[in-house]
Amino acid sequence: MLVNTEGELIVKDDSLLNYVKNEHVKTWIKRVEEIAFKSLRDKRYEIAERYFGKLIKLDGGNAMHYYRRALVRKQLMNHKASLTDLSEAITLNPNVSSYYKHRAEVFRLLDVDHKAMSDLNKAIKLNPSESSLYELRGKFRLSLGDRAGGRLDLLRSEELKNDTDGLNEMNKAA
Repeated sequence: MLVNTEGELIVKDDSLLNYVKNEHVKTWIKRVEEIAFKSLRDKRYEIAERYFGKLIKLDGGNAMHYYRRALVRKQLMNHKASLTDLSEAITLNPNVSSYYKHRAEVFRLLDVDHKAMSDLNKAIKLNPSESSLYELRGKFRLSLGDRAGGRLDLLRSEELKNDTDGLNEMNKAA
């Protein structure tokens, strides 16, 4: 139960009521996550958005819940709400490059180019070995008329892809 073999309480800092409540909330969070992910698999984005919102109410300190709801909202073409969720995810965990990458994509959709470029630069600074970030920034630069910068980024993307392919082949041979 909640005591060890010597008869001492396992839960010392929390009261028994809070322990039971927390265990119930954890179980409920897992169930809500299952429903949200099933809705995503079934491409029922409105339902997934609603359940990710419930997850945020249950566990508001989890940046992944905001990130996932932002991606769902992006699918629903609700870009401003997606931007809000991505910004909250970044506030909670500023060291994840994919948060910046997706926020840059949303900024691009909303025609806020300078913020999109800033987020892409932050994403690359956090994860300089990710080829897709250079590819995205290269295409973005080309669309803005920066041919030299765009070409450099696309070349860097190709180099990183080739390096990754070479490592994969070496691992297969070993």
